[in-house]
Amino acid sequence: MEKIYIEENQKKKMSARLTASVGLSFAVAFVAIVSILFISMSGTTYSLPNVDTLPATITTLSPADNPNIRLKPTDSTGAGDFAVEPYVATVGSGTKPVYCVESAIMYSAATLKRGQKISDEGFIYLLTKIETLNIDSSKLTTTGSLTADQAKSYVKSWLGQTAIWMYLGSTGAANSKTVAGDSTQVYVSTRKSEMYNIKNMQVTDFGLDPKGTITAATSFYKDSGMNTILDKAILSHNSGNVLNVSVSGNGNKFTYANDRLKSDKITVKIGTSGLISDFSDNYTIKLGNAPKGTQVYGINASGKEELIKDLDNVSYSKYQQLYLYVPAKEVKGKVDFTLSVQANFEVYTGYYYEPTSGTAQRVTTVDKFSHAKVAGMPFNITKAPDTGTDASSIMYIIGMVVLLSGLGILYVNIKNQKQYQQ
Repeated sequence: MEKIYIEENQKKKMSARLTASVGLSFAVAFVAIVSILFISMSGTTYSLPNVDTLPATITTLSPADNPNIRLKPTDSTGAGDFAVEPYVATVGSGTKPVYCVESAIMYSAATLKRGQKISDEGFIYLLTKIETLNIDSSKLTTTGSLTADQAKSYVKSWLGQTAIWMYLGSTGAANSKTVAGDSTQVYVSTRKSEMYNIKNMQVTDFGLDPKGTITAATSFYKDSGMNTILDKAILSHNSGNVLNVSVSGNGNKFTYANDRLKSDKITVKIGTSGLISDFSDNYTIKLGNAPKGTQVYGINASGKEELIKDLDNVSYSKYQQLYLYVPAKEVKGKVDFTLSVQANFEVYTGYYYEPTSGTAQRVTTVDKFSHAKVAGMPFNITKAPDTGTDASSIMYIIGMVVLLSGLGILYVNIKNQKQYQQ
């Protein structure tokens, strides 16, 4: 009896140990299964943190030689006020109108060298408007031998030169006094109302032999809009012309989307703060050291993203906001690259031409040149240590070891149980 009791007691203890072992085995197996499932749900993680210039010298021609014309308003209050001889200079192989910038110094033929660049935007603006001024011949009436084309040319010359003298006098420039009449008279803004109402002009040769008259419909200044141009130029005196190109965004912020890394929104701004330049609608995008397959998308007017295929001709009016898409597989470690934007501007530039010797007056001329300006921003993508993958691998190995161990324990306990039952 005692032997039977001892055997039964041992069987109960073994059964309890077996029950605990089986429970432990299933617990271990559960941990292993969770570890394996963790692997299947884990993914890779990232820490996302053209300018030509005006010639060096020009040679002014005597008004008696070219064009041998004198323009004198007949409704001006001063005897010689606002009389003009159109000035011309040889520039390269041709001739070009030039304008006197020192009304107190008598004009003469001379060789002049290119001197200081004009920095006053108001003056450059005035010169550009004179350069492109189009006179409406239908508002002009002529007498004598004058043709319509001659009248247009003479009125433009007179408007340009008198407006320059008025501007320089109004802004306090040196040597801005009349040559004829009252030699102390300065072309100041108080005479603008008189200037703006002049509508009759006598045209003579340099020897004062009459060629005819020109009469404006309202006045030479008002019919051409030169009064508005001059007022605006004076208000812009000494203001700065700034060419603006900027690129902004968070160059370290990327999000994962369909095997690609998408940048933060990039904003492009192009413009001018002044009056003397324009920019082309097209700009150029360049990617420096970007991962292979990187693409640029623009946000259109409806807010949708569109792939920009031609990065050399991007429409600014259409695409002012961009995104970059970088293939995730091309990011290996840390990647640094740049995006740059080049905008092309047309800018009017002028120089003073000064005498190489003697006391000849200074003159100026202006022309339009191409300027390119570039702005950009850096981008940085760092592939984080593959902690997700590493953790998954470790969990997988541990899970498999624990699972196999648990199965082994289960097998041994079942085997021992059978032996006790025999």
